[in-house]
Amino acid sequence: SLSGGQRQRVALARAIIADPTVLLLDEALSALDEPLRDALRRELVSLTRREGLTTVHVTHDRAEAISIADRIVVLGNSRIQQVATPTELLSAPATADVARFIIDATVLNGIVRNGRVMCPDLDTSWDLDAVQAIDDIFDGDLVDIAIPPHSVGIGPAHHPDYIFAEITSVLFQVTSYSVTAKTQSGHSFRMSITCSVPEIGETIGLSIDNPMVYRAD
Repeated sequence: SLSGGQRQRVALARAIIADPTVLLLDEALSALDEPLRDALRRELVSLTRREGLTTVHVTHDRAEAISIADRIVVLGNSRIQQVATPTELLSAPATADVARFIIDATVLNGIVRNGRVMCPDLDTSWDLDAVQAIDDIFDGDLVDIAIPPHSVGIGPAHHPDYIFAEITSVLFQVTSYSVTAKTQSGHSFRMSITCSVPEIGETIGLSIDNPMVYRAD
């Protein structure tokens, strides 16, 4: 007679009350309503730290992993992509795929020429000292350019220093708006803004500063 969420909570209580050495959780909070899920996240963090309980928690919820974990293991293509603290993961993703998954970065192909990172898809480039080079890169290297939301700004639609784009989505996120814009080359970019919210279909210009650059595999 229990609902799926109730059964999940009972299973969680049964596992914890047994005083385990290691607690294994597989999507343990996925079927719960958000207020209850938030409350149980907090209880789990308090319990594991108070009892010194090692917990391995498998989840597809990025916010959940970042909020409760001491260390995060990011898996992709059946391989470990990175093992890091939440702060390290957010500030310096080890690969372009991790940047795409964890911080919603748009990843484009590029090449290093004459001390600049060239991005043919956007017809733009950056000096090497104006990018965040995660790997050692040299002239002639093919690279992956990861552009996270915090690297994207909005400007005039037809300014020569900006990339022409059209707004495709606007989502309210309590303290800001998450905005997606698509360029004429078909690439979408995510950004966060707090004022002068654009309308869907509006044309704008994009500025991109300090992208992350990785040597391509």
